[in-house]
Amino acid sequence: MVGINGCSKGEKESKEAILSTLKDPDSAQFQNIKGYCGEVNSKNSYGGYVGFKRYVSIDGGVLMEDSEGVEPETFAIIWEAHCTPNNYL
Repeated sequence: MVGINGCSKGEKESKEAILSTLKDPDSAQFQNIKGYCGEVNSKNSYGGYVGFKRYVSIDGGVLMEDSEGVEPETFAIIWEAHCTPNNYL
């Protein structure tokens, strides 16, 4: 599993929530993490990396950019409300 030591409580919780949703959690690469927001890259079922995707972890749930069931406009509003410098969760 990807190491998550040295993270704040929010970062640790969000990483754990993200890892639980990935097809290959051992391949996860995180960047630009701020509390419950960040970006993750991981391998798909074909073994290829999919590219960094933004995520927001709220109340143990995960919203991922470009994921099924989340409209791009809705994700953009949530990201702006919770993941910009003046609004970090």
